[in-house]
This record gives sequence, structure tokens and C-alpha cells, in this order.
Amino acid sequence: FPGTPYLKADPERRLMFRALLDSLGPKKKVGISWAGGLKETGADRRSLLLYDMMPILRQDATFISLNYRDPDEVLLLEENHGVKVHHWPWAVQGKDYDNTAALVAELDLVITVTQAVVHLSGALGTPCWVLVPKEPMWRYRLTGSDFLWAKCVKLYRQKTEWVHPISDIAHDLREWLKQ
Repeated sequence: FPGTPYLKADPERRLMFRALLDSLGPKKKVGISWAGGLKETGADRRSLLLYDMMPILRQDATFISLNYRDPDEVLLLEENHGVKVHHWPWAVQGKDYDNTAALVAELDLVITVTQAVVHLSGALGTPCWVLVPKEPMWRYRLTGSDFLWAKCVKLYRQKTEWVHPISDIAHDLREWLKQ
């Protein structure tokens, strides 16, 4: 695996998402996902509450939900903490993954737990930072920050609690946004 992009999202859908993202202002657009998997695939150990990601969400960027589940947490976060995460169910909760691919292709960065959007980001070449649980699935290996299948993906590992890799990502995001 050379680790280079091998997928292209639909150009017309990309144009649509580029216009939608541009309408949100000049800040960097960061996709975010906090839940992954089913009970059988370890959803409990690789999912978070959106609120747990507050150190990341307090950064000076525009956040876009890539979560493919119920957006109640998005609404509660804005109501209770004034933090806006844009969520478009038609883009990420539909049966047509082409919409999700076009959206991810137009983002500046993706921050996610271990789930399908990691592989989509890598396939498209969109930079992606991944919160890896302490007991990861085999494809994330047990150590290291490199993702074998995509050079644009960086792994942040949970050693004990999620607060540590979340803090590391918040720090790296702050530095990345300064550039």
C-alpha cells in the first residue's frame, strides 16, 4: 500500500459542498465524528460523547458533523454551551455515501474516532486525525501514530482515558490553525 489517495469524489457534489462550506465563513472547516461501530464491533470502547471533545471544539474553526447517528448531541451542545457543530443529515446519514465522500473531500481536516470516515479520508487524501482506543481493531495496530494505508492519517492513542489524546489533538489543532 503506497498510502496515497486512490478515490475521487463526484465533482458536481464537491462543488455543492464547496459552496455550502464557503457560505459558513473563512475559518478552516473541520469534520468531526465521535461515534463509531455497532455493539458487535466495539462501539462502546471507540465512541465518545460529543461533549468530551470540547477542548477540540473550542478552537477557532468551523466544525462539521460527520456522525451518521442521531444529532441530538449537536443540538444539546449548542443549547447548553453555545458551540455550533453543523450537521446535515442528508449528507452523512443517508444511504448514498457519495454525499459523505464529496463533503469529506472539501474539508480541511477530519477529526474522528475509529470508523469508516477514517478510511474514506485516507482514500480521498483528506488529512485525518484519529482517536484510537486502547484496545484497537487490528488495522490500527497497537503502537505508533502512522496509519499504514494512508499517509494523510495520523493516529492519537488512548493509553488510559480519552482526555489525553483529546488534549493532544486540541494542542495540535491550535498549532495547525496558526499556520
